[in-house]
Amino acid sequence: MKLKVSFKKTRFIVITALILSLSLGFISLRDKEFEILKNLDIFYSLFRELDRFYVDEVNPEELIDSAIDGMLGSLDPYTTFIPEVKNFCEGFIISLFL
Repeated sequence: MKLKVSFKKTRFIVITALILSLSLGFISLRDKEFEILKNLDIFYSLFRELDRFYVDEVNPEELIDSAIDGMLGSLDPYTTFIPEVKNFCEGFIISLFL
């Protein structure tokens, strides 16, 4: 009889611990997503203000490229960003016909 009770208690404890650990994991994911969205909102606000009110005209594409380079440069020397190649297939097909 004692063995059954301890098995039920053990099962209850394991299930409760599993539920708590999963719920805490979701909470930490939500916190991380909130931080990411908050920082993206700050970045967008700064970008918009620079584009509208900076003394000289700014090139939005260059600003974004510089921001990406700075972000990846802060990680390690091996992480790089490969931008999309515009009209690569179109140029390739035209060169085949010429």
